[in-house]
This record gives sequence, structure tokens and C-alpha cells, in this order.
Amino acid sequence: MLAACASAASATPSPAAYRSGLNAMCRSASVKMTSLTAEMKRAQQAKDWHAYGFAFGQLLSVGLREDLTIEATPIPTRLRPQMLPAIRLLTKADALIRQAVRMFAAGNLAGGVAELKKLAPYSAPVNRYLDAAGLRDCGSNQG
Repeated sequence: MLAACASAASATPSPAAYRSGLNAMCRSASVKMTSLTAEMKRAQQAKDWHAYGFAFGQLLSVGLREDLTIEATPIPTRLRPQMLPAIRLLTKADALIRQAVRMFAAGNLAGGVAELKKLAPYSAPVNRYLDAAGLRDCGSNQG
């Protein structure tokens, strides 16, 4: 039992390492998201809806991967009061995104858009929790 507790404790990063690792990952994701957003804008101007949809799908994928990394990273005890509520909200938002993707894939554009509109109330609270945990590059700095 003590060995299991010791190995779990050693697997949990320090708050500084946790912040550093996740902020670096989020900065990298932000660069990809900015590039994909620019691709979407170019495709929209060119009325290339296939290219727009492809870039939009990639954008959703980058966001989901980022959320999954945040959700899967062991949380230092001192940061749990900020991170556990953030992770609960991210999990709910991810479910909405996955549902939207399923609707888009089934040809239900209106349903997919309706699912994505349900994300609006999650953004500000998630950013506040992430910022409070020192993850500004995952929170309000992300855009």
C-alpha cells in the first residue's frame, strides 16, 4: 500500500512543473489554432467550403487534444481547487464538441452548429480556473 502511494506521489508533478508543461503545450496548440483560423478565413473568402470544413475539423481536433492532455495530466494537490472544476467543465464541453462533430459528419450542419453554440457559457469560467492555477497560456492568453 505504501509503495503504491509513493509511486502515485512521484507521478504527480510539482506545481511549477505542471504549469510549465501545460503552458508550453497550450502555447504550441495556440500557434496551430491561429494558423487554422487563418486557413478558415482564406477558405471562406475563396468560398472553398471543403477547405473550410477541413480546417475547422482540424481546429476542433487540436482543441480536443489540448483538453484531453489537460484532463489526463496528474494534478498537484495545491492546484486541485482550481483544476478540478476546470476539468469538469472541459469534460462537458468536450462532449458537446464530439456531439457536434458527429452531427457534422452525418450531414446535420444546423445540429452541429447548435451544439457548438452551447459551448459559450463554458469559456469564461474555464479561463478563470485555468488562470487561477497559473495556466494562462491554456486560459485567457489563448484567445
